[in-house]
Amino acid sequence: MRSLAFAVLFLPVAAWAAPMPRDVEAMLRAARGGDDLAAVAKVAKAAYPTSAAEIDALVSEINAEAAAAREQRLAQAGVFDAWSGNGQAGLTRTTGNTNDLGLAAGLALTKDGLVLRHKLTAAMDRQTTGGVLTRNKYLAGYELDYKFSQRLFAFGSFAWDKDTFAGIDRQFSESGGLGYSLLDTTTMKLDLTAGQAFRQTRYAAAPSENVVTAKLGADFSWKVFEAMTLTENAEWFIGNEIRSVTALSVPVRGKLSAQVAFDATRKEKVPAGRNRTDTTTRLGLVYSF
Repeated sequence: MRSLAFAVLFLPVAAWAAPMPRDVEAMLRAARGGDDLAAVAKVAKAAYPTSAAEIDALVSEINAEAAAAREQRLAQAGVFDAWSGNGQAGLTRTTGNTNDLGLAAGLALTKDGLVLRHKLTAAMDRQTTGGVLTRNKYLAGYELDYKFSQRLFAFGSFAWDKDTFAGIDRQFSESGGLGYSLLDTTTMKLDLTAGQAFRQTRYAAAPSENVVTAKLGADFSWKVFEAMTLTENAEWFIGNEIRSVTALSVPVRGKLSAQVAFDATRKEKVPAGRNRTDTTTRLGLVYSF
């Protein structure tokens, strides 16, 4: 009788603490290093609820191992190591100071270290129709972030751009301030920045202009579905210029994605005869590396 009572009491505990099946463990370890680990763990716990605690413990162990490996890799990385980013190329449709179809190309690189984060960007938008230049835009920039914590960082950035048909022969922008990662999940990220900015603009047919202003920025990405990502990058030089780039990307094959993007720029001051607002709609391909 005593043995029977002990068995009745012990069975629920034994059922709750059922060992994790080996195939589940193999499946979870196979998902390490990717974005699918959380989804695989969720399915595994639904299929084997009595092993939920053990599955959670293994996921924590895998994440800790991945974090340790990443720290070691970044600590040993050289100047040209640990960079990631994408290259873009595609068709454009513009309105404003130009109304035409053309080609555009861009490059975005990031090196996210333990303390420092480097960002490099470059873009070109140029077209010649019938031997006549109808669009001529270039942009290059660099940003250095110093991370005080996982969310708080200081930034300093430098950018150069040229836009012949907006009347800008060349423009330099320097800014610095603080940033905060308001959202940082597996599906959604949002960095906000604010600081002081300096701009030196040389117009093609107007006197040069130097401006001291403030700069606000937002860098947002959202993995809407497994096969769709929405991004938004906005910069506002208060009283001078605001720019927004919205893009929607869908994977095509491997590291190649199709992307549609909308770029809108509004300047507070432009030479006579120029429009204050320019828009560009791009349809192209993005290769991630």
